[in-house]
Parts: sequence; C-alpha cells; structure tokens
Amino acid sequence: MARWDRITIKEGVSGQTLMKRAAEACLDVLHERSKNLKKLHIVLLCGPGNNGGDAFALAGMLEPVCDQVQCFYWGKFEKYSPEAKYFFAQLKNKPIFLSSPRAKGKLSQKIKKAHWVVDGLFGTGLSRKIMGPCAHMIRVANLSVAKKMAIDMPSGVSGETGESLGQAFKAHVTVTFEVPKWGQLQFPAWDLVGDLEVRPIGLSQNILKKLPTAGHWLTPDLIRKNFHPRKKNMHKGKVGTALILAGSPSMPGAGMLCGLGALRSGVGRAIWGLPQGPKQGAACKIPEIILEYMASGPDGLGPESLGQVQRLFPQVKALALGPGWGTARGTREFLRALLEQHRLPMVLDADALNILSEQPSLLKKLRGSILTPHPKEMGRLLKCSASEVLQNRVALAQKFSRKYGVYLIIKSYRSLAVNPQGKIWINSAGGPNLAVAGSGDVLTGIIVGLLAQGFKPQEAMLAGLYLHGRAGDRLASRMGDRGTLASEIAKEVPRVIRELL
Repeated sequence: MARWDRITIKEGVSGQTLMKRAAEACLDVLHERSKNLKKLHIVLLCGPGNNGGDAFALAGMLEPVCDQVQCFYWGKFEKYSPEAKYFFAQLKNKPIFLSSPRAKGKLSQKIKKAHWVVDGLFGTGLSRKIMGPCAHMIRVANLSVAKKMAIDMPSGVSGETGESLGQAFKAHVTVTFEVPKWGQLQFPAWDLVGDLEVRPIGLSQNILKKLPTAGHWLTPDLIRKNFHPRKKNMHKGKVGTALILAGSPSMPGAGMLCGLGALRSGVGRAIWGLPQGPKQGAACKIPEIILEYMASGPDGLGPESLGQVQRLFPQVKALALGPGWGTARGTREFLRALLEQHRLPMVLDADALNILSEQPSLLKKLRGSILTPHPKEMGRLLKCSASEVLQNRVALAQKFSRKYGVYLIIKSYRSLAVNPQGKIWINSAGGPNLAVAGSGDVLTGIIVGLLAQGFKPQEAMLAGLYLHGRAGDRLASRMGDRGTLASEIAKEVPRVIRELL
C-alpha cells in the first residue's frame, strides 16, 4: 500500500491531497452511520505516522459540524510527516499529548462522554506489539460504550496475517482505502475489523494491475458481466434443468432447500431425486420442484438408485450431491458408483464431502467439480481440525484445489473461493445471520442452478457465493444478525440478481 501511495504521488497527486481524501472517506462513513453529527462528541486517537495525519485531517473536518471534537496523540512531533503537521496546525481545538497522568485522566473522561472513538494510531504496516501510552489509549477505548471506527486498519492488528499484536483496537467499522488489506480478511481479525468499508481515494489505477496481490475481493463488479436481461421468448427448456440428489428419511428438508435455491437462481427446472422414505408430505411444500422418488435402501440413496439417476442424465445440465444424505454404507456405495460414470458439472456438499473424507481415492474423480465445505468438513477432508483450517485456510485450499483440480469454497465469514490454478477470491458479502441450518443447502442449490443455466464452474462458484452472501446482507439490514431462515435467503436471491442487471 505504501508503494502504491508513493507511485501515485510521483504521478502528481500530493500526499496532502491523499490524506484529505482519506479523511473525507471517513467523514462520509460517519455521516452514513450517525443520525445527527452536530450533537456528537468524537474522540480521535492519533499516532505518529500517516494514519495519525488522516485522523488530524478528519478532526479538522469534524470541528465545524460536531458539538465536540478532541484529538489525543502520541509520538515525537518533529518526526511527524509534513502532511500530518499541516493538518495538526489547522485544528482549532488543540490536540492533547498523552504524556502525563493528567492527560490520561482527561482521555478517560472524554471517552466516557464520547459517541464515537476514532482510531488513527497505526496503519497497515505494524509488525510489533503495541505497548505504553498507545496500548493505554486502546484499552480505554475498548472499554467505552462509544461506537468505534478504525482508519485503514484497527491498531494492533497485523496487516499481513490478521493476528492481534498485543492490545488491539476493537472497531465497529473499519474504513480502508481502494482495496481491502489481507489481514482484514483473515481469522481472527474479523471481530476486530467490524464492518469493512472500502472507499476510493484516487490512487493510481494504472499501477494496480502490476502490483502483486495475494487474492481478489469478490464484488458485484466481478460477476455482473454474467447476468443479462432475458429475451422475451425465453422458456424453461432454454434456461436449464438441475438434478438435486439430496435428503434422506431423517432429513428431507435439505433437498427442498437446495431445490428452492436452484429455482431462485433462475434455472428452468429443478428435479429433486429423493429416497422413498421421506415421500409423505414432501410434495406439497414446494410444488414448483419436480419430485423423482428414488428406489432406495432404508437409510437413503443406495446402489439401487443408480439406474434411475442415470436415466435422468439426458435431460439435466448439472448435478448437486450430498445435502441431508447421511453416510450409510449404501449411500457410500452409491456415490462411488456414480463418480465412476458421471459426466455432468457437479456441486458436492455436506455428506458427499464426509463420504469423500472416508474414501479419499474418490477425490481423484472430481476434476472440474465444485466443493463447498465448511471448516469442519474441510478439516475432515484434510485430516486436521476446523481451527487449523481457519488459521491456514488459504494455503490449505490452494494445495487441495491444485492437487485434485477442483473449484473450492470454504464457507465461513469472508468465505474463500479457489480455482484449480490456486487463484483466490474472498467474498465481500455475507455475515453471521447466514449461520443457520439449511443455509449451505441453499448455496449448493444456487450454484447448481447457475451451472444448469450454462455458467462455467468458476463463474457459478463466484456468482453463487456472492448472491448467497448478498441475500443474507439484505435480510440483515431489515432483520438484524440472527433469526434468518434458509428459505428466506433463497427468496432474496432474485432481488440480488436484479441489482446486478
């Protein structure tokens, strides 16, 4: 990021201008998240680098519009950049240097009355633990009931790994510039970063393509090109048929949710192949899904189901496997036999993945398929714990995808997508309200629906992941961070697609 700044400045944009733009971006976010800035008390914590300069610039913009604005700073003033000194000098309310017990007492006093605390202590380049007065500022801020904003990166969070470097600022919102920083998108930084607002400040776009990048931020702009208004004479045969093999006598709902996700993605037909066991009552719940009752064993799909499935292949374009299956012996035999002969684009989830973890030789038959494990399922495939997956998910996902030639989504907050070449995307959409039973079944349905409509595997993986996350975000904006139903996620998907057109 520092290199990008330097190149932009060389091209004629001054450092002072960039600092001003960064402050304006933060001011915009405060406006968006506050009913009335005029009545607010805002405390800004300012460090010795450009991050502190951004905070001084923001304080200068807030002074005319807020009831009370106070900066506290730390560091040798003579070492401040010329830009930071410039914005410091513009302030009407003199910043307080945190050098004495009296100043610390005033900090505590001001923060108790604050509506917002803004962290401008350190930016993205921090590599050591925060100690001394800066650690004290962060500690006092974290104990406050005020809303908290971090400029570019919460102080005390590694910009590279997302690890906490001792005392770390816990933000409700982080305003970062141009692109997300790698550490913001990694566990365990998620709860320290809070909501991530990515705002432009006019850095040179010509150089962006030449700078090395660890991954790509999955935004609507990346998938919009795959969605177009439909021709008026469109009919269901032209927009594909998806076959969903899901459910078991104990879990029939998984197949219904998967089918609902497929239909809401825009597929023409969704055929649900389900075992005979859950037949009673299933047909009346989602009448638009075509039910195909499979000959099956007592625990679900088995070898006896294979011939019936194969007869359906000529009319379908894509296949979903695994939700609600269970891992009974007959189901394991069915999956092995199916993978020996399949030729359709596939999405594998849930118990299909659990069976693969027990029969790893089958992984070699999945080239070109899409797998959607959560961390625990991924851990089973890799013979490690879910926490190990979260701590090292990028390297593990890249190695796995390259080895087996698969498209892989590791579901979590900031879900990770990887293609067989090891290219990475991190989802900009989605939040904790998606943590509900059936949410993954809907995601599988959305992706298989897109495959059936003619999306290539990478396109379906990325578009499905974004649609699912954005649907959750739309619901969260109305309902909050819990209580969402999986069926409601599916229902919201057409509205997300409409946003893209």
